[in-house]
Parts: sequence; structure tokens; C-alpha cells
Amino acid sequence: DVVKPALIGMNGNWRSGGLAWGYPHHHGPTTVENMEYKIQDNEDGSRTIWIYSEERLQRANNIIGYTFWPESSIVQMTIIPRNPTELTNSFQFWTVPAVLSEEDYQVCFPTSTKFVTYHEKKSMTTWPVSEGVYNYFDFTNVDISLWKNTISPVSFFVWNNQEDYFGGYDHLRQGGTAWVGNHYVSPGMKYWADGNNPNGVKINNGLTDNSGRYTELMAGFYSDNQPDYSWLQPYETKAGTMTWFPVRDLGGLKYANLNGALNYIMDGSSVDLRLNSTRKFENAQLVVSGLGKEILTRDLTISPADPFKVEVNLPEGMTELDLEFVLNSSCGEQLLRYAPAEHQKPDYEMPEIFKDPVQPDQI
Repeated sequence: DVVKPALIGMNGNWRSGGLAWGYPHHHGPTTVENMEYKIQDNEDGSRTIWIYSEERLQRANNIIGYTFWPESSIVQMTIIPRNPTELTNSFQFWTVPAVLSEEDYQVCFPTSTKFVTYHEKKSMTTWPVSEGVYNYFDFTNVDISLWKNTISPVSFFVWNNQEDYFGGYDHLRQGGTAWVGNHYVSPGMKYWADGNNPNGVKINNGLTDNSGRYTELMAGFYSDNQPDYSWLQPYETKAGTMTWFPVRDLGGLKYANLNGALNYIMDGSSVDLRLNSTRKFENAQLVVSGLGKEILTRDLTISPADPFKVEVNLPEGMTELDLEFVLNSSCGEQLLRYAPAEHQKPDYEMPEIFKDPVQPDQI
């Protein structure tokens, strides 16, 4: 409701809120500048808002498109960084969506996430429960996915990301946000919060009046850490997309793709399975299998306004890792598929953190 730019960006001003971005560095110098824009009507009924910004030091420019479809909950972000000069330029690009964070907010990195790391990869810990000191603060046996446990301002970057989705969920409001993108092009998954601490309260109060505290569910395009630069060769253009959409009544997030999102909660020998979709699918079919045998088959209609949930009783001796969840459209197209055994944490020890080079007289 009130925007107060603060001295956080390269040129000073930075604002919280919306689906912002930082380019060619984070936080970018053009964040609160006036930008040229154009609204385009597309043949498939969607509309795209194109925004153009230019960074004057390197003369690098960027075209951002936000596309919306009728009867769909997704927002697709098209990213086109360009180098119109004869010089090679470095760049970073990070999207910075802001989500309201209070006691019940939780960041949902993929279940395969084993480690998270800090800026420059100078500190590392386990996810979601930290096993030790992280960036000089003691997070031993702390669930760092929960905003309420951010005893200091925090940055958590997923280490060696292998998935195409992540998100965040507000357990009080029973709603959240999912991100979907190609992790080979957009490898960066970051959770930033000023946090649930006196300094975090001070910073957040300085950015708005009544809108509360927020978390940044950040995604890196051609970058998995900060600072971690890629290059634009002379006259080169890169391009890619990433997608955001809201989720509701999921109780968390285990999986997402462009068709929707899925979560399940184990309770002994039963599974509370919950599904969202990004558009309406009539006469879809849900199949829950275990060890290759069908446990439950259910016909359903699902849409962004009408999520679906069902309680599934498991045969004796069957475990979470034996399960497979599949949602098919009425014509047999596979919309969602999740098998917990395929998303387990990798089997390797914590990598060595980055250390500064020694001084020249010590080499």
C-alpha cells in the first residue's frame, strides 16, 4: 500500500514488492527508473506487457515480457538481455518476487535439496534442518525453511540444483507461490529474508508502512549464486522464460510444472494427497500406484479455483518411496507425475566452501 525506496540498490533506491528483477547486477541500477513499455495482444488470446530498460554504464539493455492467459493462473516471464556494444560484458539476472512472510511462512525447495550455500559459496549447511553454524550464526538443529526461525538476515542458495521448480507456502493463509523453469538455463534458487529479528523488522518497516515483512523467492537466470556472472559477447542476445503461479490448499509443495502443483502429507499408513492446476481440466484422471500396482483411480475436474484432495490408504508394508502419483487429462495427456523415490537427496558429503585466495606474498 505504501512504497518507500531504500538505500539497497547499486544507485541507492530499491523497493520491495511485485515481481521485480536485478540486471546486469543485483540489485540493479534501473530498479526504480521510468521504463518504456508496450502491451501486446497475442493470437492465442494472451496479452504480454513488454518492458525495456537500459543500464547506461555498460550500455547493456534488457527486454522483459510478462504474459497472461485467459482462464489461467500462470504469469510467464520472458527475459531478453542484450549487448549492443563491441565489448564483452558481464551480467547477472535475478528475479525478485516478494511474498508476505509471517510466523507460518515456509520456503519449499525441491525435496532433493541436500545443501544450501551463502553468497560467494563461503558458507554451507544442510536443508531443511541446519546442522551447524551458517554465515557466523548458530543454526544447529534449526528448520531454516521456516521464516520464523530467521534469527539473522539470511540468504540460502540451493547447491547443485537438479529440479525445475520451487516455491513458498503460507500455512496460516493456506496459499503460496510456485516457480517453474529450466534449471539448465535458470539454475538459481534463492531464499532471502531480512528475517524475524530486530534488524529485519527495522529494514522491512523502512520499506513500507503497513504491508508487513516479506521474503524474496529469487530465481537466477544464467546464475546460481551472487556474485556469479555470465557473459554477453559483443552484439549477443540471450533469451529464456520462467513461470510463476499461485497455489492454494496444498499444505506445502512437493512438485510443480506448468500444469499445476502437488503436495502430500504422510500420516502412518495413509497419504493426504493434494493437487492444484493452472487451468481447468475436466474429466481428468488421478492414478495412485505403489510398487507398480494401482491403489486408487479417481475421475475429477480440477481448476485454479477448485483444487483437489483425497485421502489414500496404503496396503500394509508399503512406504512413501514405493508410491507414484499421476494426473492425466481426459485425452490421456500426462499433466503431473511425482514419484518420491526419484527426488531423494543425493548421496555425497558437504562440499568444501569457497576460500579467498592467499595474499601474493604467501604464494
